[in-house]
Amino acid sequence: MSKNYKFTLLVLVLNEIDGLKDIVPKIEQNLFDNIIFVDGGSADGSINWLRENNFFVVHQKNKGLGNAYLEGLRVTQDDFVITFSPDGNSDPSRLKEMVDVINTSNPDILICSRYLDWAKSDDDNLITGFGNWIFTKTFNILYKQKITDYLVLYRAFKRSIVYELNVDELAIAWLG
Repeated sequence: MSKNYKFTLLVLVLNEIDGLKDIVPKIEQNLFDNIIFVDGGSADGSINWLRENNFFVVHQKNKGLGNAYLEGLRVTQDDFVITFSPDGNSDPSRLKEMVDVINTSNPDILICSRYLDWAKSDDDNLITGFGNWIFTKTFNILYKQKITDYLVLYRAFKRSIVYELNVDELAIAWLG
């Protein structure tokens, strides 16, 4: 049975003007009830570009990725949040698939990998690729899972689990 949940696309931004101009026009905005950009203090014109294109921007008050998540979550009431990065590692063509999977299977967390057959990570080098492999392998062994990309930002999760678990952690490991 398919259900239509409410979705927020949460885009975390810090000096991403080139990525915003390239990636944001490729996003199917009608998939989302809300699109929220959390800006960590960009100085490259990102905020102006977002305002010129009528996007909702949250100005991050406290530094760090964990704070960006929490500040973005505070301004949505939607059922699911999909976190997205405009740096080229979040493929906007996968957004509809993620929404469809959620509407049919209602997972707590859904991870969009950069390391499956169709995917790639544009900014990985030997060291960062190996580091992600180590973290992913360790997570899979410890928790008996089969994920392929532990460190990816591109995830969907039920907003309610953040509050059910009383998450106020500023690290992003709680989304693992």
